[in-house]
Amino acid sequence: MAISNYTRTCAKNTPGNAKILITEVANISSVTIDSSNEITDIVMDTTTNKFHELQVKPNTIRRRQEISGKGGVINVKHIISMSFIGLSRALNDLRESIHDALACGLCAIVLDKTTTPKAWLVGWSESNLGDDSLDTIEAEDDTGISSSDEDMGQYSITLSGESGYLDLMIDATQSALIASEDESTTDYCDFN
Repeated sequence: MAISNYTRTCAKNTPGNAKILITEVANISSVTIDSSNEITDIVMDTTTNKFHELQVKPNTIRRRQEISGKGGVINVKHIISMSFIGLSRALNDLRESIHDALACGLCAIVLDKTTTPKAWLVGWSESNLGDDSLDTIEAEDDTGISSSDEDMGQYSITLSGESGYLDLMIDATQSALIASEDESTTDYCDFN
């Protein structure tokens, strides 16, 4: 197999992520990937099943990939972490729905903060549907002791899963529509 060329772009690197949406893997009917290996469309199994936006504490969404391998075997650990402000009944409902969905696996769309939006699909694999999803959770909440405690009164979640593939980039057109929250054309997303 030939090594691919890589051309560096002279643009500002803007770290961090702006948006996250999640769904159960079983809700996805198909994902269309073009010849550039980018996603051009996602079709859900019904019109009511969608990726749901989670409004998290600003600047707390982190998408990571840890890659290891030897010979022809590659293992990729997909990790998404985020935090929520203010413990509440609605947050408990979200927690319960995530816990219930882990049995079949979750899939996420993460939108980064670059000036040209780039969205990534995490937890989906065409060749191993359902087995390469986000299926592990680590979570904690901490009320803190006093009102001056920094970063307290929040709930933190880390979702992860392992596969043999990298996160898939969603093409520029779909990424821009996700960034603009255009539900008329990204009918697979439910924005807040």
